[in-house]
Amino acid sequence: MAITLNIDFVGLCLFAEDRTPEDGGAPKLHVLLLAPDLDPDPVGHGGGHGGGHVRHHPRLFYDTAYNTAGAGGLTDEFSSISLEDKALDLSAIRGEFNPSLPALPSLTDLTGSVVPRFRVGPDPEKLISARVTLASGSGTPVIAPRPWKLAQMTGITIAHKTRWTMTLDADRLNWELLGLNSRGGQPLVPLHPVNGAIDLRIVNLPLADLSPTDPDVDEPPRGHEMKHFSPFYAALADPPPVKERHVPIWDGPGTGGGPIGKNFNCGKAQALVG
Repeated sequence: MAITLNIDFVGLCLFAEDRTPEDGGAPKLHVLLLAPDLDPDPVGHGGGHGGGHVRHHPRLFYDTAYNTAGAGGLTDEFSSISLEDKALDLSAIRGEFNPSLPALPSLTDLTGSVVPRFRVGPDPEKLISARVTLASGSGTPVIAPRPWKLAQMTGITIAHKTRWTMTLDADRLNWELLGLNSRGGQPLVPLHPVNGAIDLRIVNLPLADLSPTDPDVDEPPRGHEMKHFSPFYAALADPPPVKERHVPIWDGPGTGGGPIGKNFNCGKAQALVG
């Protein structure tokens, strides 16, 4: 039996591509969920805690129907699991793998730096609050407004949500959470498909914005800064000076009439592991 496993990533996520893992295995993609309030950079955007950034919370949501084998439909009621200091390693699921994410800016291209290997290990330090590891499937941008400008790049797309899709050759998803930063892991109940699929939602947003569903939003006003972007630079091996840590700026007309925080403050980026 084949299950289509969809994972929606929403909020502050750094997609770190590891083309040559230390274990000599196949390439992997690590999705790093950042805790920007623990950014050591003293100059922040947006206000809040620690280095000037509001606290973000990594959370996993899924429909409770997946807890029961043979469920005839979704319940629209959701289980919620904290991912604080946890890793979800799905790299044992193998198949076609395309880590390319053209809808996200590359910090490696922008700065020449990479994500140091310890950031994708068991002790990534507190800047990384959670991690998801993938070795099959591909990503599709969802709600990807343009045009943003970032440093010398203009007209770029930054996906609010990235949907990762893979195929699991099994009749259920057996999974668990591993511990990060000397914290313990957590067993999870198996999930069963509904109509051949399992949909997970992984969110890394301020507490007030955590939700198992997407909000209705408008485009941001022209000149709006993606305020929670700068902590991405702190995850690099050789971060640029503070004054060179550019954040995306909305370059479109924008309506400016709706709640912009959920979509347009917490972006995504990608980089290579090295």
